[in-house]
Amino acid sequence: MKNNIFSWIMIFLGLCLLGAGIANILGYINFEIIDTNPPNVLYTFPTSASYRPDELTEYVAYVQDKESKITSVTYTDDLVSVNLEIVPYTQIEHQLNITSPTGTQCKYPDVNIDGIIDVTDVNLVSDHYGEYVDASNDKYDINNDGYIGTDDISITASFVYTVSVKADVTEVYPEGNYAFTIVAIDEYGNLREYTGWFEVISDYTTLKGTWKINDMIVDDGTIINDLLEDEIKLSFIKSSTESIPDSDITVIARVGEQTYALDYLGNGKWERTIKLTKTYTTITLEAYTNTNEINKITVTVILKTQQYPSYGLLLSIIGIALIVSSVVYMKK
Repeated sequence: MKNNIFSWIMIFLGLCLLGAGIANILGYINFEIIDTNPPNVLYTFPTSASYRPDELTEYVAYVQDKESKITSVTYTDDLVSVNLEIVPYTQIEHQLNITSPTGTQCKYPDVNIDGIIDVTDVNLVSDHYGEYVDASNDKYDINNDGYIGTDDISITASFVYTVSVKADVTEVYPEGNYAFTIVAIDEYGNLREYTGWFEVISDYTTLKGTWKINDMIVDDGTIINDLLEDEIKLSFIKSSTESIPDSDITVIARVGEQTYALDYLGNGKWERTIKLTKTYTTITLEAYTNTNEINKITVTVILKTQQYPSYGLLLSIIGIALIVSSVVYMKK
């Protein structure tokens, strides 16, 4: 009799641990005492590049803090200082383009379009798990493979607590160079200060060509998520219809304060391999001439980090082990 009572107590404890673990995994409870990590700025507009005055229509940032919510984002440059407000990404001209390491183009996983990727979005994708895609559920097929599965849930979860923020540009920027700072703060007061610069020029012509990272075509606003290698190959291929001589073109990549010149390989191609030192890296790629022909984009590379079991997963495993062992013990 005493053994049965003990077993039932262990089963009850196991159920409590299993329930707490599942609640943690789904984001309903948090066992962290305090978050000490600052937010990460995934993408900004403007960024370190050259623009015509008419191109500067909005200040934009995509900011993520995987442990807690973003409470404020501000943008400051030599002309203005404004608060950036959370808005749905559909109201932003400069949007993120999420790409997997294999080159798969993914949807931005704010599926309820409220400006914040959170557990609600994860749950909405999970609710359609196992479904083949049609017009009614296409937005939940994040990786666009025609089936809503674990990859779609995983991609959405990897962007939890990402916010899209913006403010409209109301000033007309004269020609010149401008330094800017974006400050993002989370609910625990952790602060990330992201700095850059941009140049305003009266006019320029687009230099025709294609950018690649690890032989994958990338565009402005591309995020390459969960990349395994910390060395990446950057390439610029001039279009066959571009008449500008190769000798007139300079191709560079800016990573923070560091500028890398891409090596000319001949036949309208430039290339360079660089090593990334941070989990989140924003890279500005620019090809230009002295006569204002420019091709510029900004991309973000997120390296895949070592994954450790979460508190929720550990509690769930312990809870299941207690339940199973207690049931087995009762049957002896």
